[in-house]
Amino acid sequence: MRRALVCVMVLTVLCGPANGMMVDVPLEIVTARSELIVTGTVTSAAVPAEFERLLPDIDRPIKAWYTEYTVHVARVIKTTGRPVKKGDKIVVVAQAAPPRGPGLIMMDGPSYPNLRKGSAYVLVLRRLPGKEKGYYLPAYFKNFRPDRKQDVDPIVKATQVDRWAWGKAVNGLQLALVTTRDWAQLGRQVVRRRVGGKWVRMPPSVHVQAVIALRNTSAKPVTVNLYQGDKFLSVRAANPAGKEVHVDFYSYLQARRILPFDRAKNTRKIEPGEVAFISPHGAGPYGIGFNLAAPAGKWTLTAGYTSKRSVKTAALWTGTLSSGAVDFEVKAARKR
Repeated sequence: MRRALVCVMVLTVLCGPANGMMVDVPLEIVTARSELIVTGTVTSAAVPAEFERLLPDIDRPIKAWYTEYTVHVARVIKTTGRPVKKGDKIVVVAQAAPPRGPGLIMMDGPSYPNLRKGSAYVLVLRRLPGKEKGYYLPAYFKNFRPDRKQDVDPIVKATQVDRWAWGKAVNGLQLALVTTRDWAQLGRQVVRRRVGGKWVRMPPSVHVQAVIALRNTSAKPVTVNLYQGDKFLSVRAANPAGKEVHVDFYSYLQARRILPFDRAKNTRKIEPGEVAFISPHGAGPYGIGFNLAAPAGKWTLTAGYTSKRSVKTAALWTGTLSSGAVDFEVKAARKR
């Protein structure tokens, strides 16, 4: 009985409005979803209070504990919509940790901002919806960091979307591949898997974390096909010697039935100028990770997107896209 109560309590803690298992979202996605990124100093911090607020991407008010901060802007890194400039004072709303009840243990919850008056930060902010003035600071550690060069520079780099490895535009659409690191190291452990009733030694591989994005370069909305049954996404690695390694995202389809194509669930409309993140399974709001079975050496990675599906009720984008090439190094395993 005690174990059941603990499980219920943990689920309650993890599934609240700002709660959830911590996921490592790439900075490129965090910054792309923001409307304002600034550095600035906190000049005032209100006492946390419990009330309801409308938050970005949520269609109903969320009751929680919130803190309101006033921030004096020192530098504007990104701004959309409402103009913000150096020297402005902005209101920043953030969820605060609720008062701890007796016996309540926080297992794995959000990183509640606890900004200190007089301290300087770099803040990645969302615009508050409706008529509310100010900005929302998500409870995620990459959205608020000290105003230090080692914290600010990666955020500035992530916002430079035009410098991503974009390929050539085709029919108003571009594809880009961005890796969160430019190298990975092979492990020493030998991996064996059971294939066809036999244990097979797998080739050495490294894990690659990346972002794959589509950008609409046209003046009209573009609707793209993201149905995994069409195997629309691919990644290829090549080295200077001409060796190629291909990542198979869809091998699982051989042993699994998937639902038929559904236009409402398996397509995505991309507005002019919009950047949409994708994964082998559809949308990619958290980036993607894949194993690259490549030996040690220098490689170039290229992503590909292909769709030939047509729908009678409305037009879908068709064609083939390639991203720009990304340099990636596979380092040899450390010696014992």
